[in-house]
Amino acid sequence: MNVLVILLCLGAAVLLYSVLLSFSFRGVTVSRSFAKRAVYEGETGEMVEVVTNPSPLLIPWLRVESTLPGELRFGSMENLHISGGRHHRSFFILYPYRRITRRHRVTFAGRGVFDVGNAAVTAGDLLGIIQRTRQLEENARVIVYPRLLPEDEMPRPLVRRLGERAMKRAVPDPFLFAGIRPYRTGDALRDIHWPASARMGTVQVKMREQTGTLRLMVVLCGDKSPDQWGSLSEAEYPNAEQGIRVAATLCVRALRLGMAAGFAVNLDNGNGESVLLPPSSGAAFEETLLTAMASIRLKRTVRFETFLAALRGREGTDILLLMPPSFPPPREAVARLSSQGSHVEVFPLEVK
Repeated sequence: MNVLVILLCLGAAVLLYSVLLSFSFRGVTVSRSFAKRAVYEGETGEMVEVVTNPSPLLIPWLRVESTLPGELRFGSMENLHISGGRHHRSFFILYPYRRITRRHRVTFAGRGVFDVGNAAVTAGDLLGIIQRTRQLEENARVIVYPRLLPEDEMPRPLVRRLGERAMKRAVPDPFLFAGIRPYRTGDALRDIHWPASARMGTVQVKMREQTGTLRLMVVLCGDKSPDQWGSLSEAEYPNAEQGIRVAATLCVRALRLGMAAGFAVNLDNGNGESVLLPPSSGAAFEETLLTAMASIRLKRTVRFETFLAALRGREGTDILLLMPPSFPPPREAVARLSSQGSHVEVFPLEVK
């Protein structure tokens, strides 16, 4: 009889604890976020994990599990288990009315847009008799821009060509008149605007526009050869990624030199369409352009020749076609774009 009473009491205690644990578990919150919204490929940062127990009940253990992209590489730390480089599992002991903040060191090894908000959260007792699980769905996103290449990793002809454009841009055009301004020491006498000086009573000089090609369009070929069909194979991924890095470096350098830059490639922009960003300028557009490059999926949308046929030339725009050395130059497309006012050059992009 005493044994039966003890068993009934234990059963009642387990049932009561199960109810209390379920009640407390519903109040537990788990959030994840990154210290920076956007980073560059190869950088190291932090993912912040915050677990809060607002109830008066101790939760002996809580486990947060998720499958994360292999491009996010976490450092080792206590109460963190990573298997296969992708399965991320954190363990916590939650005391009453306690908040735990854990900072995970992350190396962003690959370009992309990554969401790590989805996870399975499980809580239970010390004996493993009671377990409660629920799904966590939060927006914890990080954008990893392609790595910008240093000078020694860039193809020399492209670096030289961009430098020539920057130098040309810095020279005032004697035929483009932008307005007038007061005379400053060192201004050339030939630049004095005599009628305006007489009218205003002070010496005025002409302001001249900058010359040179201000608009750069970088077009990357997503095909290995003209007869290629379907998506890229995994063996082609490194070359495609390096091509994106080269294009990103060219565009960002041009933007930071004050030029307008744009980018296009016949790869998936994340919505099943090709990437096409007409030339623009400014810091805000730099962020837009890098985000678009981060979003690229290595899946071809259309044949490159078809993609070029949809492009339109524009007066004063330099178009750089970055293509594999084995890909024949698209002479018809080059001639058409040139006839529309663009200056087109083809650069064989050989990735080593």
